[in-house]
Amino acid sequence: MNIIYNECLGNNNLEYYAFISEDDQTSTETYGVCVRDCIHHKEKMISDLTCNRQKIIEFVETLIRNTVYPDFLRDIAEDYLLA
Repeated sequence: MNIIYNECLGNNNLEYYAFISEDDQTSTETYGVCVRDCIHHKEKMISDLTCNRQKIIEFVETLIRNTVYPDFLRDIAEDYLLA
């Protein structure tokens, strides 16, 4: 996993990451996202969300604009994929 984009909110209270990973068998690059709440020590990650670098960056920016916490990451990702 290599981080390609990250942002922090509120004196590093919330951290957002977009990362790239590669499937060992197919050598396909996929992008995922991670949200970390540094105050409550919670973290949620979704791997293999998209194969498009720009889409994952746009998704992370959406998370930041809406101040999404780790507990809500999966719900927001599902809505984003269905839109």
